[in-house]
Amino acid sequence: MDRGLSELWKLIQRGGCCRVNQLFLAVSKFVNYSYIVFRYNQAKEVVRKVNVKRALFEGLVFDTADQPLAVTWVGGDPSYVLDDGGFLRHIPAEEVDRQVWDTITAGISGNEEFLSEQAAKMLGQDDIFSIAVIRQQLENSLNQFEQLRNTGLPEDMRNYLGMTGFRIVVDFHGEVVEVIQPAITHPEDEE
Repeated sequence: MDRGLSELWKLIQRGGCCRVNQLFLAVSKFVNYSYIVFRYNQAKEVVRKVNVKRALFEGLVFDTADQPLAVTWVGGDPSYVLDDGGFLRHIPAEEVDRQVWDTITAGISGNEEFLSEQAAKMLGQDDIFSIAVIRQQLENSLNQFEQLRNTGLPEDMRNYLGMTGFRIVVDFHGEVVEVIQPAITHPEDEE
């Protein structure tokens, strides 16, 4: 057993583990297969954790009774947990986050050219290349959503949004009932 382990260790140090045949020969001489399987599964688990998606609006999602929803994991996916009279409903975070993202970015579609020109002027970079880069970013909101799902919103930003009054109200079916954005006035409030 010691001989097989030492040969496996030498093979690992030489970097030869990438070759399937050498790894198979080294493992076949090694008696305790559970060690190899455990190490293989542990490395695979680390790779899986790197690609985990996140709940974007954690701490900002509430139910219709004004109770905050906690975030938990179901498998590898985050879910908002809604307490429906003692029954905990797990709503996939991606569904809620995508509805909110679509609501927030709805005013951008169709106005990319105007918004990119105005943003470039505000930045003092109103050349054609800056406008093109900003417009490209505005048009690729789906790619930005996926990037945000991988990294998540920083906790400071979520706290700031919560302090300004930004809230998301969800019913027990997982449908977004209301997105409260305090900076935006409602049409009935303007009169």
